[in-house]
Amino acid sequence: PLSAGVLLVGGGSFLNGAHDLGQKIFNVPCKRAKPYNVQGTAMATKNRPLYASLIGAVRYAASVQKSVEKPSIWKKFMKLVWGGDYE
Repeated sequence: PLSAGVLLVGGGSFLNGAHDLGQKIFNVPCKRAKPYNVQGTAMATKNRPLYASLIGAVRYAASVQKSVEKPSIWKKFMKLVWGGDYE
């Protein structure tokens, strides 16, 4: 069971009856999500549910981005001598 409710995001949240259908299916309050704490975008896009899923996906991708490991001098030398990756 969901205790807090359901958030609708993206363009699908604007479909006719999406709000009512969400409440009927999950039997909890249903609201459209708005992106928050967003910088660098126009004011027209900041408070619209249409962009909430996209902004969330970009934030998630940025949080799980791998750090690039710098190869050691030994690995650089072996790559120069033998070619390819040497482990």
